[in-house]
Amino acid sequence: MRLSLELLVIASVILIVATVVILIFGRGIQQGSSMLNARSNCINIGSSSCRSIGVLPPTWSTPMVTVDGKPMSCQELTGREDCKDFGVEPSCEKAGGVCKKACESGEEEIAGQCGSGQKCCKKSK
Repeated sequence: MRLSLELLVIASVILIVATVVILIFGRGIQQGSSMLNARSNCINIGSSSCRSIGVLPPTWSTPMVTVDGKPMSCQELTGREDCKDFGVEPSCEKAGGVCKKACESGEEEIAGQCGSGQKCCKKSK
């Protein structure tokens, strides 16, 4: 019983030390990331956000990534300004429309994401 308790304490200490070491080195790697890695990470984040919720993250244009000692935004790194640049249509509401089964008279169908079988409609000008 005592041996099991000692092994459990030793394993816990090793796990905590390993976690601290990984956090320290992980932070250094992230801050000193190369332009290519940072750009790739931003593209993954932007693409995932656009596909899942239809908009880019709120921090997209905020300098949050340090590349070669210079703070940069994902917008600067990728040159992409909105979800259209990722090949994803904006949500219907962001495009100024409303999702309906069919557009009524005086409305036109516009590009925008809606649920299955629905159209994005906006009043005609």
